[in-house]
Amino acid sequence: MNKDLEVLVEANLNKWKITDDLRKFPKELLKKLYDKDQRVLFGSDYTKGIVIYYYIDEKYTVNGNHLYVSCSIRYNGKGCDLTDKETIEYKDLFKMFPENK
Repeated sequence: MNKDLEVLVEANLNKWKITDDLRKFPKELLKKLYDKDQRVLFGSDYTKGIVIYYYIDEKYTVNGNHLYVSCSIRYNGKGCDLTDKETIEYKDLFKMFPENK
């Protein structure tokens, strides 16, 4: 890890809570999960797409919970290769992010 990133990590450990403006969390430290089903609603029908959930890792939060920040959806009709990516099923999101209800 380079020195600048190391300093950024140290400055943000055990700092963030759900009531903070999470948009100010350093983007370099955000983690991401890919939706395992890659199923998205497009109009009135479902299609394949790339869904990514961005979150703050528990080591940066005051109470040790992951905090959901945002998601992105790319409607490409085929999804993506999930082989080396961390994935989550939609039904498990609420378990992983209990404060974001």
